[in-house]
Amino acid sequence: MTFLKDLLFTLARNFLYEKAVRGVRKKGVLAYLKALQVIRAGLAGSLFLFLFLQLMVVGFVGSVVVGVFLLPQDLEVRLWILFGVFATFFVLPLIILLVVFSERVWYKMSGAEKMVSELRE
Repeated sequence: MTFLKDLLFTLARNFLYEKAVRGVRKKGVLAYLKALQVIRAGLAGSLFLFLFLQLMVVGFVGSVVVGVFLLPQDLEVRLWILFGVFATFFVLPLIILLVVFSERVWYKMSGAEKMVSELRE
């Protein structure tokens, strides 16, 4: 009698285990598909934003060049103006990127400095 009871218990346990595994797999696949959908939409949005910003930059550069060449100045003066404008367009973002990606800035802004000072105390 105990053998039959153990056999039924084992079969029931295996059945419930398989059902639970199937349920977890279904939920895992659904979560994966949802994450894939979010990543795809995010990537499409990022690409759109990048292309939109590139179009704005090209329009701005074209406007600056045409605006400078429409000035009633000598060609050499206009070229020096353009050189100054574009050198500024290069140097300012370079400085901003150097500051933003500085390890010291990330160390302070992330709160790691505070955690390290608490560990030292």
